[in-house]
Amino acid sequence: MKCTLIPTWTLTSIVPFVLAIAMLQPTDQTVARAVSPHSSAQTVASIFADTPQFHSKVHSPREELRMRWILIPAFVIAGLALVIIVVGMLLPKGHAVSRTVSLQQPAETVWKLIAGPPNWRPDIRNYDPLPARDGHRMWRETGKDGQTITYEEMESSPPNRLVVRIADPKLPFGGTWTYDIKPDGQRCSLTVTENGEVYNPIFRFVSRFVMGHTATIDAYLKALEAKLV
Repeated sequence: MKCTLIPTWTLTSIVPFVLAIAMLQPTDQTVARAVSPHSSAQTVASIFADTPQFHSKVHSPREELRMRWILIPAFVIAGLALVIIVVGMLLPKGHAVSRTVSLQQPAETVWKLIAGPPNWRPDIRNYDPLPARDGHRMWRETGKDGQTITYEEMESSPPNRLVVRIADPKLPFGGTWTYDIKPDGQRCSLTVTENGEVYNPIFRFVSRFVMGHTATIDAYLKALEAKLV
Protein backbone atom coordinates (compact mmCIF):
# COMPACT_ATOMS: atom_id res chain seq x y z
CA MET A 1 0.00 0.00 0.00
CA LYS A 2 1.36 3.38 -1.01
CA CYS A 3 1.04 6.18 1.50
CA THR A 4 1.85 9.89 1.12
CA LEU A 5 3.35 11.54 4.21
CA ILE A 6 3.09 15.26 5.07
CA PRO A 7 6.46 16.80 6.07
CA THR A 8 6.77 17.86 9.72
CA TRP A 9 7.72 21.45 8.87
CA THR A 10 4.48 21.81 6.88
CA LEU A 11 2.38 20.68 9.86
CA THR A 12 4.12 23.01 12.32
CA SER A 13 3.53 26.02 10.09
CA ILE A 14 -0.02 25.28 8.95
CA VAL A 15 -1.62 23.82 12.08
CA PRO A 16 -1.35 26.95 14.29
CA PHE A 17 -2.79 29.08 11.51
CA VAL A 18 -5.72 26.69 10.90
CA LEU A 19 -6.50 26.45 14.60
CA ALA A 20 -6.47 30.20 14.93
CA ILE A 21 -8.87 30.78 12.07
CA ALA A 22 -11.17 27.95 13.24
CA MET A 23 -11.50 29.38 16.77
CA LEU A 24 -11.97 33.00 15.77
CA GLN A 25 -15.28 34.63 15.00
CA PRO A 26 -15.52 36.62 11.74
CA THR A 27 -15.62 39.91 13.71
CA ASP A 28 -12.24 39.35 15.32
CA GLN A 29 -10.42 41.25 12.58
CA THR A 30 -7.64 42.54 14.82
CA VAL A 31 -6.63 39.10 16.04
CA ALA A 32 -7.10 37.58 12.61
CA ARG A 33 -4.61 40.06 11.14
CA ALA A 34 -2.15 39.21 13.92
CA VAL A 35 -2.16 35.53 12.96
CA SER A 36 -0.55 34.44 9.71
CA PRO A 37 0.59 31.13 8.25
CA HIS A 38 4.11 32.04 9.40
CA SER A 39 3.10 32.48 13.05
CA SER A 40 4.61 29.97 15.42
CA ALA A 41 2.62 27.90 17.89
CA GLN A 42 3.91 30.07 20.76
CA THR A 43 2.75 33.26 19.01
CA VAL A 44 -0.73 31.85 18.39
CA ALA A 45 -1.02 30.75 22.01
CA SER A 46 -0.07 34.18 23.34
CA ILE A 47 -2.57 35.91 21.04
CA PHE A 48 -5.42 33.67 22.05
CA ALA A 49 -4.64 33.89 25.76
CA ASP A 50 -6.02 37.45 25.72
CA THR A 51 -9.17 36.80 23.67
CA PRO A 52 -12.59 36.21 25.30
CA GLN A 53 -13.39 33.50 22.74
CA PHE A 54 -10.46 31.46 23.96
CA HIS A 55 -11.51 31.69 27.60
CA SER A 56 -15.09 30.75 26.76
CA LYS A 57 -13.87 27.51 25.14
CA VAL A 58 -11.84 26.39 28.18
CA HIS A 59 -13.61 23.53 29.98
CA SER A 60 -13.70 23.09 33.73
CA PRO A 61 -11.82 20.12 35.24
CA ARG A 62 -15.15 18.37 35.85
CA GLU A 63 -16.18 18.78 32.20
CA GLU A 64 -12.81 17.56 31.01
CA LEU A 65 -13.08 14.49 33.25
CA ARG A 66 -16.56 13.79 31.91
CA MET A 67 -15.31 14.06 28.34
CA ARG A 68 -12.48 11.64 29.10
CA TRP A 69 -14.91 9.06 30.52
CA ILE A 70 -16.97 9.37 27.35
CA LEU A 71 -14.09 9.28 24.88
CA ILE A 72 -12.02 6.49 26.48
CA PRO A 73 -14.71 3.76 26.09
CA ALA A 74 -15.44 4.99 22.57
CA PHE A 75 -11.77 4.69 21.60
CA VAL A 76 -11.53 1.24 23.26
CA ILE A 77 -14.59 -0.04 21.37
CA ALA A 78 -13.31 1.39 18.10
CA GLY A 79 -9.90 -0.20 18.73
CA LEU A 80 -11.42 -3.61 19.46
CA ALA A 81 -13.57 -3.41 16.35
CA LEU A 82 -10.49 -2.59 14.28
CA VAL A 83 -8.57 -5.53 15.77
CA ILE A 84 -11.47 -7.91 15.05
CA ILE A 85 -11.69 -6.74 11.43
CA VAL A 86 -7.92 -6.96 10.86
CA VAL A 87 -7.62 -10.41 12.45
CA GLY A 88 -10.67 -11.59 10.51
CA MET A 89 -9.11 -10.42 7.25
CA LEU A 90 -5.94 -12.36 8.05
CA LEU A 91 -7.81 -15.61 8.72
CA PRO A 92 -8.36 -18.01 5.80
CA LYS A 93 -11.78 -17.79 4.19
CA GLY A 94 -12.24 -21.55 4.06
CA HIS A 95 -12.16 -24.20 6.77
CA ALA A 96 -12.79 -27.94 7.09
CA VAL A 97 -13.88 -29.66 10.31
CA SER A 98 -15.57 -32.97 11.10
CA ARG A 99 -17.18 -34.82 13.98
CA THR A 100 -17.94 -38.55 14.35
CA VAL A 101 -20.53 -40.17 16.59
CA SER A 102 -21.39 -43.83 17.23
CA LEU A 103 -25.11 -44.60 17.13
CA GLN A 104 -27.05 -47.61 18.39
CA GLN A 105 -29.43 -47.64 15.42
CA PRO A 106 -28.93 -49.22 11.97
CA ALA A 107 -27.74 -47.10 9.04
CA GLU A 108 -31.17 -47.13 7.35
CA THR A 109 -32.84 -45.56 10.40
CA VAL A 110 -30.24 -42.81 10.65
CA TRP A 111 -30.43 -42.15 6.89
CA LYS A 112 -34.20 -41.61 6.93
CA LEU A 113 -33.77 -39.05 9.68
CA ILE A 114 -30.92 -36.99 8.20
CA ALA A 115 -32.20 -37.16 4.59
CA GLY A 116 -35.81 -36.33 5.45
CA PRO A 117 -37.52 -33.17 6.72
CA PRO A 118 -35.55 -31.58 9.58
CA ASN A 119 -38.63 -30.94 11.72
CA TRP A 120 -37.13 -33.10 14.47
CA ARG A 121 -34.40 -30.53 15.10
CA PRO A 122 -35.17 -28.12 17.99
CA ASP A 123 -33.48 -25.18 16.20
CA ILE A 124 -35.76 -25.42 13.12
CA ARG A 125 -39.04 -23.51 12.99
CA ASN A 126 -40.11 -24.07 9.36
CA TYR A 127 -39.21 -26.45 6.55
CA ASP A 128 -40.29 -25.59 2.99
CA PRO A 129 -39.62 -27.93 0.03
CA LEU A 130 -38.68 -26.04 -3.16
CA PRO A 131 -38.73 -26.98 -6.86
CA ALA A 132 -35.79 -29.15 -7.90
CA ARG A 133 -32.81 -27.51 -9.62
CA ASP A 134 -31.01 -29.55 -12.30
CA GLY A 135 -32.46 -32.69 -10.74
CA HIS A 136 -31.24 -31.77 -7.24
CA ARG A 137 -33.61 -31.61 -4.29
CA MET A 138 -34.00 -28.09 -2.91
CA TRP A 139 -35.51 -26.83 0.34
CA ARG A 140 -35.54 -23.88 2.69
CA GLU A 141 -35.06 -23.97 6.47
CA THR A 142 -36.03 -21.21 8.89
CA GLY A 143 -34.39 -21.31 12.28
CA LYS A 144 -35.84 -20.31 15.63
CA ASP A 145 -33.74 -17.15 15.35
CA GLY A 146 -35.60 -16.19 12.16
CA GLN A 147 -32.70 -16.82 9.77
CA THR A 148 -33.70 -18.49 6.49
CA ILE A 149 -31.25 -20.63 4.50
CA THR A 150 -31.75 -22.42 1.18
CA TYR A 151 -30.10 -25.82 0.70
CA GLU A 152 -29.34 -28.04 -2.30
CA GLU A 153 -28.73 -31.77 -2.22
CA MET A 154 -25.56 -32.32 -4.25
CA GLU A 155 -25.10 -36.08 -3.73
CA SER A 156 -27.31 -38.82 -2.35
CA SER A 157 -26.19 -42.46 -1.96
CA PRO A 158 -28.58 -44.14 0.53
CA PRO A 159 -27.91 -45.17 3.15
CA ASN A 160 -24.24 -44.21 3.21
CA ARG A 161 -23.48 -40.74 1.86
CA LEU A 162 -25.26 -37.40 1.62
CA VAL A 163 -23.78 -34.06 0.50
CA VAL A 164 -25.70 -30.83 1.04
CA ARG A 165 -24.61 -27.31 0.21
CA ILE A 166 -25.84 -23.83 1.13
CA ALA A 167 -27.48 -22.43 -2.01
CA ASP A 168 -27.93 -18.83 -0.92
CA PRO A 169 -25.22 -16.50 -2.33
CA LYS A 170 -26.49 -13.53 -0.29
CA LEU A 171 -25.34 -15.01 3.02
CA PRO A 172 -21.96 -14.04 4.55
CA PHE A 173 -21.06 -17.75 4.70
CA GLY A 174 -21.41 -20.87 2.57
CA GLY A 175 -20.11 -24.36 1.99
CA THR A 176 -21.16 -28.01 2.22
CA TRP A 177 -21.96 -30.66 4.80
CA THR A 178 -21.03 -34.27 3.98
CA TYR A 179 -22.72 -37.07 5.93
CA ASP A 180 -20.89 -40.42 5.87
CA ILE A 181 -22.64 -43.39 7.48
CA LYS A 182 -20.71 -46.60 8.14
CA PRO A 183 -22.91 -49.61 9.02
CA ASP A 184 -21.82 -51.91 11.83
CA GLY A 185 -24.45 -54.64 12.12
CA GLN A 186 -27.45 -53.12 13.86
CA ARG A 187 -25.41 -50.04 14.71
CA CYS A 188 -23.52 -47.45 12.70
CA SER A 189 -21.21 -44.45 12.91
CA LEU A 190 -21.94 -41.05 11.42
CA THR A 191 -19.29 -38.56 10.38
CA VAL A 192 -20.33 -35.01 9.50
CA THR A 193 -17.73 -32.94 7.65
CA GLU A 194 -18.13 -29.22 7.11
CA ASN A 195 -16.24 -27.58 4.25
CA GLY A 196 -17.22 -24.02 4.94
CA GLU A 197 -16.39 -20.54 3.79
CA VAL A 198 -16.93 -17.31 5.73
CA TYR A 199 -16.77 -14.23 3.52
CA ASN A 200 -17.28 -11.46 6.08
CA PRO A 201 -14.12 -10.83 8.18
CA ILE A 202 -16.16 -10.09 11.33
CA PHE A 203 -18.15 -13.32 10.95
CA ARG A 204 -14.86 -15.10 10.25
CA PHE A 205 -13.42 -13.87 13.57
CA VAL A 206 -16.57 -14.85 15.49
CA SER A 207 -16.72 -18.27 13.83
CA ARG A 208 -13.09 -18.99 14.65
CA PHE A 209 -12.63 -17.54 18.14
CA VAL A 210 -16.12 -17.12 19.66
CA MET A 211 -18.44 -19.84 18.35
CA GLY A 212 -15.90 -22.31 16.98
CA HIS A 213 -16.16 -23.97 13.57
CA THR A 214 -17.69 -27.15 15.04
CA ALA A 215 -20.46 -25.45 17.05
CA THR A 216 -23.20 -26.13 14.48
CA ILE A 217 -22.12 -29.75 13.92
CA ASP A 218 -21.99 -30.40 17.67
CA ALA A 219 -25.51 -29.00 18.12
CA TYR A 220 -26.78 -31.09 15.19
CA LEU A 221 -25.31 -34.36 16.49
CA LYS A 222 -26.61 -33.67 20.00
CA ALA A 223 -30.14 -33.20 18.63
CA LEU A 224 -29.78 -36.33 16.48
CA GLU A 225 -28.74 -38.50 19.42
CA ALA A 226 -31.63 -37.14 21.50
CA LYS A 227 -34.09 -38.00 18.71
CA LEU A 228 -32.77 -41.52 18.32
CA VAL A 229 -32.98 -42.38 22.02
